[in-house]
Amino acid sequence: GERVEIKAHLPEGLPAVAADAAALRMILRNLVENSVRHGRVEPVRVRITALERDGHVVLEYQDNGVGTPDAAALGQLFNRGAHSSGAGVGLYLVSRLMERMHGYAVYCSSPGDGFRAELWLRTA
Repeated sequence: GERVEIKAHLPEGLPAVAADAAALRMILRNLVENSVRHGRVEPVRVRITALERDGHVVLEYQDNGVGTPDAAALGQLFNRGAHSSGAGVGLYLVSRLMERMHGYAVYCSSPGDGFRAELWLRTA
């Protein structure tokens, strides 16, 4: 909707990845919902960039939210930031889905720099 602007930068020639399409859709939906729910900005702007690195395709996800000083706890079950209204499940689910596809997720955030996630997907 009008609250979210998403831009994707997917270069030509990236290798195929070993991923479940439904799981990847759920992962991206959870990340966007997380940005909308916790970013405290409007409109939310999301940039997704794909690149090849170390035998993986990495999807770099970045939003323009306010960020959090509690970045070390991101992705842990039931662990929420100080200003969070969530249940602490969304990023945990992202991490578990990535692991089931033999990949992994890395999260980072800091006040004023928004939220960033790297989704490391194995190449097929």
